[in-house]
Amino acid sequence: MTFEWSKYQEAIFDAVEKGKGNIVVNALAGSAKTTSLVEAANRVDEDKKVLLCAFNKRIKEELESRSLNGNIKCSTLHSLGFSACRKAEPNIQVDANKVDDIITSMKFNIPSDSFSKIVSGLKQSVSLSKALLVDTPSKIKDVVVEYDIDYTPYGLDEFAGMVFKVLDKSKSIKKVIDFDDQIYHPVIYQYNVEKFDSIFIDEFQDLNKAQMSLAFMAKKPNARIFVFLDILQAIYAFRAADPKHVKDSIISLNATEYTLPICYRCPAKVINLAKEFAPNMESPPGNKDGEIHNILPNQVYSLAKPGDFILSRKNAPLITYCLNFLKQGTPANIAGRDIAMQLTNAVKKTKAKTIESFNLKVEDMRSKEIAKATKEKKFHLIESINDKFDCLEALSSACKTTSEITAKINSMFVDVSDSKVVLLSSVHKAKGLERNNVFLIKNTFSFADDSEKAIYYVAITRAKEKLYFIEKEEKKDKDKKKQN
Repeated sequence: MTFEWSKYQEAIFDAVEKGKGNIVVNALAGSAKTTSLVEAANRVDEDKKVLLCAFNKRIKEELESRSLNGNIKCSTLHSLGFSACRKAEPNIQVDANKVDDIITSMKFNIPSDSFSKIVSGLKQSVSLSKALLVDTPSKIKDVVVEYDIDYTPYGLDEFAGMVFKVLDKSKSIKKVIDFDDQIYHPVIYQYNVEKFDSIFIDEFQDLNKAQMSLAFMAKKPNARIFVFLDILQAIYAFRAADPKHVKDSIISLNATEYTLPICYRCPAKVINLAKEFAPNMESPPGNKDGEIHNILPNQVYSLAKPGDFILSRKNAPLITYCLNFLKQGTPANIAGRDIAMQLTNAVKKTKAKTIESFNLKVEDMRSKEIAKATKEKKFHLIESINDKFDCLEALSSACKTTSEITAKINSMFVDVSDSKVVLLSSVHKAKGLERNNVFLIKNTFSFADDSEKAIYYVAITRAKEKLYFIEKEEKKDKDKKKQN
């Protein structure tokens, strides 16, 4: 720590050392949440067994890099669950293709032209059902509708019945598990999970219902639970981390609430901007002012340097920027191997031999998908459909062959956080990270609802020194450039 503990941190530490019952810490962006969590865990009596629950492997490694007392175990929930599965089934095997194999064994009559889509929909539905602890056809129907899973050409009842069969079969196979089962099986079968006197849960707002249940299963009788979260950063609802479930779970803890409102990451000007979403956010004593600038798109290429972030709500705008950085010799990449897979699959689906035919087929595919979404009144899907095909169009404009498009996708979309490149990223992939200088592609953001506001809040609070808004260039400015 390069600063003294605040009164807010001291209150939490005092409650850990002298208090009773569960605690919820509302930690705003940049409030030294991880540092405070580790210090709080170190304040627990050393004769007590302590668990630090990490949301993912990256956070686990970060926690383990800190100085932890010997009575503290740091673990991801998947690792905790897998240990319980292995105790219950000593010869257990892990198979990432478990659900794929079950779907194949079911011999569903799936039309060939809808095969990949239906298999993808079945897998997504099964995964979400496990995350939400849903296991009846009627509740599965609710999941399919809520998460907008495309089940045509089947009816909703028939598709939900297919999901139920796959889920039921997956549940019955205990000796082979996949990634989801590492959480799901210990919960539904009430396996013997390792028990602790104190449990600290990081990034609680990002957990789904099954993950929360597993974490709570690790407590000894009379154990205390310490939850650290920022509900304003709850942006993973599409992964079943529903803010409603988070709030319900917090209520069930009957916990005393504390807050960490001082933002040590962001400069004062960015904090003032963030106060629109987090009115109680505070600036630390002696905080630097920082800088906020509005710039035009062409200015970013001289201002952004390796180590900086360029963030967007959508992926398509990132491609043009990335291509231009590479053209001028500035190393750059886009975060998102999963996006690369979606795009390369779409390229294959066109079966195009030339760029001209590729562009025609891309537009035809776009029109058909939008028409289908409109017919089914799934209007919210249109944005993601356009984003996907806008990505393909942006790539095709810089390529001479379809194989070159695929090669560019694989070279540009890389999941690394490297200070040697300009890192272009969606906000979702940048969550939990920070950079001195952050550039936001302003016109990609929306304030339509609370989830969109949360995404914007996450985006602006990545900046440690300078925040740049890349403004959409006005038509009159473009015309002036052409005249010159």
